[in-house]
Amino acid sequence: MKRSTKKAGSNLNKSRLSGKQRAFCREYVREWNGTKSYMKVYGVKSEDVAGASSARLLRNVRIQAFCDELEKNLEKTTGISKISVVLEHKTIAFSKAEETKDRQKSLDSISKLLGYDSAGKLELTGKDGKPLIPQVIKIEVINNRDQVKKDEQK
Repeated sequence: MKRSTKKAGSNLNKSRLSGKQRAFCREYVREWNGTKSYMKVYGVKSEDVAGASSARLLRNVRIQAFCDELEKNLEKTTGISKISVVLEHKTIAFSKAEETKDRQKSLDSISKLLGYDSAGKLELTGKDGKPLIPQVIKIEVINNRDQVKKDEQK
């Protein structure tokens, strides 16, 4: 019987990895630290053993593919979407119970998530529709009382 040579898809990756390997991948994508992820999933106490073992796992093509898939599908994997983050920040931003600094941080986060913080470009045009040419205008500030006295003396 001939073995299939298809590229490893998401279902193949899951089926060829053990439960612990899948758990390691999920933890690794969350932490981006192979040693800590290995220690947590496999219950290893030694950092040296965990470091060597995690490095070996991360060289595995199937592990790499599953980690890549998890990273690409973070929204599905975590169950947290951009809209849910915005809604949570909205709750904080408009809550009377929160401190002002926390409310401001949430408003800033909402602005960034929605792209409101990006720089905009404004082009001013004249009546003819052509761009205005910048000109230097000299403005002289005078004290009104002094000007009135000068006018009265004339």
